[in-house]
Amino acid sequence: MILSSLNIEDLNESGAELVIYHPISYEPTDIKLIVHGFNSRAYKKASRELSKYKAKESHNPEFTALHFIVATMIKSWENVESESGQIEFSVDNAIELFNTSPFVFAQVEAFIENRSNFFLQK
Repeated sequence: MILSSLNIEDLNESGAELVIYHPISYEPTDIKLIVHGFNSRAYKKASRELSKYKAKESHNPEFTALHFIVATMIKSWENVESESGQIEFSVDNAIELFNTSPFVFAQVEAFIENRSNFFLQK
């Protein structure tokens, strides 16, 4: 076996596509996210930045550290919209999405915890 094929950090860093499913019908939506895995450098960086973000959001009762960590695992997204149009990806916008649509948070968290999602797409 070629050891480089087991380089978990690189596979997690490049990201994998996650299609969000509707919480009632379980049909795929047109929302697509590219996410890093928990074995990525992005996760390590998010862990270091967490204390700064906590201080910034200390007044926000909806803030959770886990929402911040999972939001930073999103590399990009497509087709996330409001009534006024496309919503640009940012960590803050991702946290807002998690607060208003907990089913999205649950799907992202479960996806990034499953290492096979990053191996199977390579």
